[in-house]
Amino acid sequence: MLKKSSFQNVPLQWLSLGEGPALVLLHGFTETHEAWAATAAALASDYQVLVPDLPGSGGTGLASDSSASMTFMADCVWAMLAAENIDKAVLVGHSMGGYVALEMLAQLPERVLGLGLVHSHPLGDDEGKRANRDRTVALIESRGSKHFLHGFIPSLFAEGNRKRLARLITQLESQAAEQSVLAYVAQTKGMRDRQERLSLLQSSVLPKLVVLGSGDPILPQSVGLSFAAQLDNCQLELLPEAGHMGMYECPEKMVEILREFLIFVTLKH
Repeated sequence: MLKKSSFQNVPLQWLSLGEGPALVLLHGFTETHEAWAATAAALASDYQVLVPDLPGSGGTGLASDSSASMTFMADCVWAMLAAENIDKAVLVGHSMGGYVALEMLAQLPERVLGLGLVHSHPLGDDEGKRANRDRTVALIESRGSKHFLHGFIPSLFAEGNRKRLARLITQLESQAAEQSVLAYVAQTKGMRDRQERLSLLQSSVLPKLVVLGSGDPILPQSVGLSFAAQLDNCQLELLPEAGHMGMYECPEKMVEILREFLIFVTLKH
């Protein structure tokens, strides 16, 4: 069921399915709650699964100053959990959603039962990546989002999956085109300006999950393996058939991984 509320006069929207221990699935850049919808449905028999639209995406708006900082995104998700009377939850974020999950952990660590990074990482942007974010902002502002999305979304999939999932990719491009240029610019700046959170994860005793795709063009497997090796209490999963979009490229395996992680969390608590 899609639910709605507000935070600081900003409209909020999220998908809520099932009953039981709470799991929050956070989507990535150019996505909405629909990215996790099938995964949420598969897990809803045993868990209460919340899938927010993050600020600027789907039915959730931007801050009053049109920004989408990781802090504001985290605040909005906490407001959604409050509306559901959920005190503690497992957080799993895809790409940009992982950055939001990390910010939520930084804000209220006592309310996070476990944290999963799916094609995401706790590292900050170096100067080169910050410059790439700025180029993305300039491109979107000058040429609109449609031109950017036409090249960006297919590149998220492993090369071997692009033909097989061509219809899905076209659908995702069409859905992403509904999001405003203002939102894409705000989210890109929010990711650029986020804080490094590796030290936070290293000091945390929480159960952790890291999911990597062998063909991921955004997060090279070598980078993922490097930071994951620095974490204690961490479940590491490699998807040899996936790029950056494991929930679409190997959906059954993703559900299996999340079920195993949720059991891992339960055992640790």
